[in-house]
Amino acid sequence: MKENHRVLAALGAALALGLAVAACGSPALLGAADFIAPVGTLWVNAIRMTVIPLVVSLLITGVASASDVEAIGRLRGKTLLVFLGMLTSLAVVAIPLTKADLGLLGERGPSAPPLPPGAAEAAQLLASDPKQTFSAWLVSLVPTNPIAAASGGAMLPVILFTLLFALAAAPAAPSTRETMVGFFRGVSEVMLTLVRWVILAAPVGIFALMLPLTAHAGAGIAGAIGFYILAYSLLSIGGILMAYPMVALLGGVTVRRFARAAL
Repeated sequence: MKENHRVLAALGAALALGLAVAACGSPALLGAADFIAPVGTLWVNAIRMTVIPLVVSLLITGVASASDVEAIGRLRGKTLLVFLGMLTSLAVVAIPLTKADLGLLGERGPSAPPLPPGAAEAAQLLASDPKQTFSAWLVSLVPTNPIAAASGGAMLPVILFTLLFALAAAPAAPSTRETMVGFFRGVSEVMLTLVRWVILAAPVGIFALMLPLTAHAGAGIAGAIGFYILAYSLLSIGGILMAYPMVALLGGVTVRRFARAAL
């Protein structure tokens, strides 16, 4: 069975069993469903722990290992422009829709089931900082402490710092660059293996996440899943529509210049 089929089967089993527990209303069964909830949280944490090391290692390896250092130097400004333009265009779409979605999560009655840890943290963060401005977001892209940004899970500042680091490493002495690229290539290979292990455990993690949620929410979980799919689809389509013209224009010019320089 393919991995996506295994995940869908686990999701369906969790929904069916959770609806049965909700209909039964047995405290013992609800307690049993809540007992496996930490397994789902562990799986989510396992995914999150691989993101920053994998992104950093792949980005440094891809940029710093370029053979034509002069071509890379000419493309630095263009690369940063495309990167910042994509971030800005995606933020224009994602920030309003995400605030609206998380705002709906905050409008919950006292009888509503508890949110999963990730959704609860996001809703609390939105409520604690509702007046985030574009200028403040733009300033936050350049971290004063990259290590602290990485430990806090701030992906955009980490990516920007890593991109600048990789661009600065590209014109380094060949021995220095080869040592650095070799190290991060090894890190990326190890992290990809770890990601494969986490993906293999996806059915167990999805089941452990959805069973207690469905057991408490009952039939209303179907509407929540439909709302999530709709919101995610709108965010993805909006981000693509905003970013594609810029990537097609600036990215195409960048690729053509790099190809001519390489030839």
